[in-house]
Amino acid sequence: MPLNEAFGYIDQMAAVSATRKSPFAVSFSGGEVFLRKDELLKLVDHAREKGASTVGCMTNGYWAADMTRARKMIREFQRAGLSTLGLSADEFHQECIPLASVKNAFRASSEAGLNIVLKCAVTRKTRRLTDVLQSFGDLVLNTTVTVQEIACVPEGRATREVPDGEWLFSRKLQREGCPTRDMVAILPDGDAYPCCGTGWMKRLQLGNARKTPVAALIEQNTTRALLNAIRDCGPSFFLPYFAETSRPLPKQGYISLCHLCTRVLTHPDAGRVLEAALRDYRARTVDKLMAGLLKPGEYRRGQKSGKAASRNN
Repeated sequence: MPLNEAFGYIDQMAAVSATRKSPFAVSFSGGEVFLRKDELLKLVDHAREKGASTVGCMTNGYWAADMTRARKMIREFQRAGLSTLGLSADEFHQECIPLASVKNAFRASSEAGLNIVLKCAVTRKTRRLTDVLQSFGDLVLNTTVTVQEIACVPEGRATREVPDGEWLFSRKLQREGCPTRDMVAILPDGDAYPCCGTGWMKRLQLGNARKTPVAALIEQNTTRALLNAIRDCGPSFFLPYFAETSRPLPKQGYISLCHLCTRVLTHPDAGRVLEAALRDYRARTVDKLMAGLLKPGEYRRGQKSGKAASRNN
């Protein structure tokens, strides 16, 4: 992403934040963002200067080969305004990055008082989060760390590299809503999405930040029926509608909400099915809203009178 564009997106977020009188956070991810260290330092500093409540980076920790270098790097970024460091630690990353480097980055971040997020992507045959934490030993003592074990999903290179029997499929259908609410993820080419967990499907695209103001992208994120249905009801909301087609989606066999969401939105009949489902979702949302606005009894009387009028018409 060109540096001037990244600065511009942060400026626009700050303006939205000021207008709404609500805080905003900025996170830099990749790829490996520390490969562009000088630019990253400028961006972290700029985000903090513009009032970001938290500024985070996700990294594999390759730059922390020894403690002297790890501490120096963390000091530089902490002075610039970094508040959270996310670290990847799993078998996939450790194919290229020694775990010792990740542990050095963890120790340096802990000493500096940064918020630490440890993420571990897993399959049925890989080391699990408990194994990774055990390998960290006493480093996690008296340290507040957010940990996340992420089941690998069959997307991209994983479809070729992970054998079928190793996916961690859930035994029951996940019915909760998507927890992603206020995120706007902007890719290097400017394409913007409401999350970063579904492979950036065109059906979810909010627009392009090179052509559309960030404020308008945020508005899209909060008003589109498809996104609100996924957040309120979860992607499982759409399954009964697919059941009426010749190619229904299975009710089980999903690894995560993101995996289920991807299957729903990339189904060959998605366009037609989503249209019908969202029509019902809008009607249900309006019904709920009206029921909350009217006094008890008035809403049901209004419904009955509306049905009678419909029959008469």
